[in-house]
Amino acid sequence: MPQYDRQEILSRTNGFCGYCGKSISNEDWHIDHIKPKLRGGRNNKKNLVASCQRCNLSKNCQSVDEYRDRAKTKALGSIDEMLQCLEWRFLHSVKEPQAQLIRKYISALYHVIEHTDVVFLLDMLE
Repeated sequence: MPQYDRQEILSRTNGFCGYCGKSISNEDWHIDHIKPKLRGGRNNKKNLVASCQRCNLSKNCQSVDEYRDRAKTKALGSIDEMLQCLEWRFLHSVKEPQAQLIRKYISALYHVIEHTDVVFLLDMLE
């Protein structure tokens, strides 16, 4: 693909990954097929997006929705484990009034994360 086409694709996302929003440099990025070629996606500009290496290699031949759902499930599972660990740690060291506040905070935090439709939740875990 000609260099000017690559720059046009990168400029459509303003230098950010089209999936996770991570800033990507001029040299360190991939072009990904939004609809994978294995699933009938075409090699035209409308089906191409700039992506970071991690998103492109992780997405593989999934649709965008499948990729985001899988990434979100993975992130929520890891975050759920982390919150359970925090809850156990704090709840065993505080009295009941504080424990109720901690439970409310953890529940609210999980609710916010659960309803966030972004792939970069994975970045929180690295």
